[in-house]
Amino acid sequence: MGKIVKFELSGFSFDKIGGYNKLPPIIVGKLFEAGRGNENDLYVIKHYSGKEAEEITRGYLQVKNIENSKQLRERQLELTEMLDENAKEAVSYITSASKVFCKKEDNYNVLYVICKDGVMGCGWYDTVNTDKKGLMFAGQLMYGFGFINAGEDEKLWEATYHYLPYEVEMCEEIEDVDKVIIEGLKEAVLNNKQ
Repeated sequence: MGKIVKFELSGFSFDKIGGYNKLPPIIVGKLFEAGRGNENDLYVIKHYSGKEAEEITRGYLQVKNIENSKQLRERQLELTEMLDENAKEAVSYITSASKVFCKKEDNYNVLYVICKDGVMGCGWYDTVNTDKKGLMFAGQLMYGFGFINAGEDEKLWEATYHYLPYEVEMCEEIEDVDKVIIEGLKEAVLNNKQ
């Protein structure tokens, strides 16, 4: 009998923070493009465990020239502050995977879902201040984050896969969101091997 050799994917691995896989920027960009994003929007994902809050990722999607980078940084800070300010209420509200806490204040949109040791929060700054698009993008980001962390956090996966799509009105196109995430993962792997 021959010797069994195990092959491992040596060309790709996720960046990790706090035991979670970071959502590759290429996936964020693909979700934004598929959702017909047309302004310079901002996002943040944070993990709120018992006593600590840890930022997983943040960024912005540049569609147009940035005329005021100071304003962009201020909005990012305000989005992060809104996530922090609503985390305690979200923790009280979220008692199971089926509970999703969402809040919108002008351009600022935040949502939270349960995770293995607290809640995971996602904020989205919607530059044009639509009624639903900012929460939809925050939901898609959190869905993608849960997707790539299914093996890391079963509670997060359950919340994002089974319940979140219905709370942020993305259930009709959820298969399309899956395809965008998978396409982004493929590109991330291919880009990393080059």
